[in-house]
Amino acid sequence: MEEGFDKKWLAGLKFNSSKAKTVERDGRQIVTYEPTERPLREQDVLAWSDQGDEVELVTGDGRKLRVAKAKDQK
Repeated sequence: MEEGFDKKWLAGLKFNSSKAKTVERDGRQIVTYEPTERPLREQDVLAWSDQGDEVELVTGDGRKLRVAKAKDQK
């Protein structure tokens, strides 16, 4: 990640995805998808920008998040 990125911005944020699961229904195999979530990691952030008191994060699961900066980071 670029210089100036702080991992503290990711605290409490989740990355949403799904997991494929093969099940048998009506005598045939089908694939269903179960939602999963895990803590957001630095490599999940595709882009970020400094917006003054906030930071805008674009994540790999398609979300755009605005996170407040800590007061000691200005």
